[in-house]
Amino acid sequence: MKKRNKLFLDTLYYEYVDSLYSYGMNINNDSDLVKDTIHDLFIDLYKYKKKLRKVENIESYLFTSFKHKLYKAIKVETKVIKVSFNTNDHATDVVSQDHKIINLEQYNYDLEMLSNAMHKLSDKQRKVIQFKFHHGKDYPEIAHIMGISVPSARTQVYRALKTLKAGIS
Repeated sequence: MKKRNKLFLDTLYYEYVDSLYSYGMNINNDSDLVKDTIHDLFIDLYKYKKKLRKVENIESYLFTSFKHKLYKAIKVETKVIKVSFNTNDHATDVVSQDHKIINLEQYNYDLEMLSNAMHKLSDKQRKVIQFKFHHGKDYPEIAHIMGISVPSARTQVYRALKTLKAGIS
């Protein structure tokens, strides 16, 4: 059983590490912090696997957990920089962190709006958006996976984006 759990986590890691990294770099451009947070997430999943509840959507769970972990790491980093400001008197460090916090708040707002708009999509539209933008699939791949024609895949993506845009506006 232990070996099967590790294999499952290994599979999850290799399937989502690149997407999580890209997502994290959109939140904070500190590559080391993003990588460390991804690794911490999977270590926690392994350590607390017995306490975890059953998850319906693993991808959503991973991205949400990662986002929360990354925000906590950013807060810790911000506190460290504020302390260094107090000891070294570098105003630029604090201004830079203020911009990061403002950008983070705007990103959170945008992410919330997108999440709400995603709930308005049909299951089929949600799937094509995930294939296209989360997994980087092209239209022929999406068409093959979903068992539809390439023009239908394009239409589905177009309609889903149109619905998202209307939901965000």
